[in-house]
Amino acid sequence: LMHEVFLIGRKETDEEIYIDCDEATAFELDFHLKQYRLRNKVQITNETDKWQVVAAWNGAEIPKDAQFIFDDRRCDWQTRRMLVPRGSIP
Repeated sequence: LMHEVFLIGRKETDEEIYIDCDEATAFELDFHLKQYRLRNKVQITNETDKWQVVAAWNGAEIPKDAQFIFDDRRCDWQTRRMLVPRGSIP
């Protein structure tokens, strides 16, 4: 089982980490992670109904309601990825 993911967290808190993955595999990844949670005090929730991932490159405008903005260093196009509330971008 392999998934390409980004782990996204806030600098001011270590209590939340978001996993950016392909939406087609989100359910499978969610199920897999919950199997290995064991006794840790960790809550895993699938929030694909709340967030969507948007990419902008070469200085494109970033949506006003974007959160968790970070650089995607896999390419040379100065790509930035971000989470926005689902449905806020047509």
